[in-house]
Amino acid sequence: MESITIAFIFEVWEGTYPLNASLEITDSNVFAIAGGQVQIQPAFPVAGATTPPLSFLNVGAGGLNLLAGPNPSSAAQGIEVVVPVLTSGNTLSLKFDYAQGEVNGFYQFAGSSRAALQIGSNVIAFPVLA
Repeated sequence: MESITIAFIFEVWEGTYPLNASLEITDSNVFAIAGGQVQIQPAFPVAGATTPPLSFLNVGAGGLNLLAGPNPSSAAQGIEVVVPVLTSGNTLSLKFDYAQGEVNGFYQFAGSSRAALQIGSNVIAFPVLA
């Protein structure tokens, strides 16, 4: 198994619902979370956006879920979660979902542009490593 790092970006562009999201890996890849390798970073989709305080972030080998604190201002909010993946093939299959509001999900490998996650099933091709 090879390890590759991927960033997942979650954004809420308007509304008062708190930022929330879940990812479930649906193949044999796993998030490599040993040793505190998970990073949480701000993601600012538009001017004036904020990084919300987290109520919780759960990351396990089979996926992640998060919930931010309340968003009383309706301002855009965004957060980025960076995790290493132990690969077992050329793609990562996962399910993206959220509970309330409209959450926009993206993924990004180092040195590449971000790409959108669709609600439901997604298949992400790993970049070719030199």
